[in-house]
Amino acid sequence: MTFIGLALAGFVFGLGYFHSLRGVVGLHVRGRALKAIALQLVRVVIAAAFFVMIARAGFAPLLTSFLGFLASRSIVLHRAKERG
Repeated sequence: MTFIGLALAGFVFGLGYFHSLRGVVGLHVRGRALKAIALQLVRVVIAAAFFVMIARAGFAPLLTSFLGFLASRSIVLHRAKERG
């Protein structure tokens, strides 16, 4: 996979990861802490599996996909701030 493809993979994964955070927060707000904790654990395990899989290809692919992941974080946070 090319570096652009890896960055895009990290970006798309990050969009899903950070959007799912909204679900975790929503569960906490509604008083469903156990479900929120379970969802958070699932999110972390999936993220770890994703990055371990990429890391097996080497440091450069890991760094590239992580940069895409961080770029998606910036976009999701910016949109959340715009919504209020």
